Amino acid sequence: MKKTKTTFKKRKVTKKRDIERPYCGGEWTKARYFQFIRTALRGASNRWKPKYQCVKFAETAKLINKKTGRIAMHYQCSMCYNEFPRKEINVDHIVPVGSLNSFEDLPDFTRRLFCEREGLRVLCISCHDVITQDQRKALKFNPQAIAGELPHSPNSDLGI
Repeated sequence: MKKTKTTFKKRKVTKKRDIERPYCGGEWTKARYFQFIRTALRGASNRWKPKYQCVKFAETAKLINKKTGRIAMHYQCSMCYNEFPRKEINVDHIVPVGSLNSFEDLPDFTRRLFCEREGLRVLCISCHDVITQDQRKALKFNPQAIAGELPHSPNSDLGI
C-alpha cells in the first residue's frame, strides 16, 4: 500500500483589529454590547402579557392540524386571513421596533418593543417573512421609516 502525503493549506493568522473594546472587561465592542442588550430585551418581551392577549384574540377554532393529524387550536393571520396552528404563527409589531445602537435609542426601542396588544398582530410565518423583508429593504433606503419616525408613507404626497 502506497502512502500519500497529506498537505494542508496554511491558514492566514489574522490579528484582532485595533477596535475599541470598552465593555465586558475589554472584550466587547460597542456593537457586541448593544447586541447583548437587544437580545436580553427581546427575550423578556416573549413573556410580555399583551403578546399572549394578541394570540388569544386571534384564536378561531380547534381544527385538525394538516401536518400532524391532531386536533389543535388554530389562529387567523391578519394579512392573508388563513388559519394556522400555533407553531406556524408569529406575533408581529405593527410599528417596527427598530434598532438599538446607542443609549439614546434605548427609550424608544423599549417603548416600541413593549407595546400594548393594539400595537401587535398575529401573522403566519410566510406573511411575517414578507413584512420583515420589506422593512429591511426600507431600512437600507431610509432608517427613519423602519423606526416608525415618519408620520406617513413617502409616496402619500404623490397621490400614490
